[in-house]
Amino acid sequence: MSISFADVGSTSGWLIPTWYAKEVWKIDPKRFWKSTEGATHAAKEVAVQSSQVDLATDFDRNRNPMIANRVIKPEGTKIVWTSEPLPNDALVVPHGTSPDMPPSCSTF
Repeated sequence: MSISFADVGSTSGWLIPTWYAKEVWKIDPKRFWKSTEGATHAAKEVAVQSSQVDLATDFDRNRNPMIANRVIKPEGTKIVWTSEPLPNDALVVPHGTSPDMPPSCSTF
């Protein structure tokens, strides 16, 4: 069975799935599956739908618009596992910012 992971810098496409495989399922994902990494999330959805790979990692904020925009068919792929919700958006401030400023940002 083959799986396509995202770039190692991807939380939803690499970090969480590989951590979960190792720590929860107690498998080495690189040995358990024939794996590739580095593809974009969109490319991986298309790869599953076109039977180029059996499994791929993705996130719903990518998959759902691909279905809505008819890039992939809803029945073309099937979700077989989901992680706990991951934060998707962040606000960052530079070092040296007043400690009072970041908490005030969370009020909007």
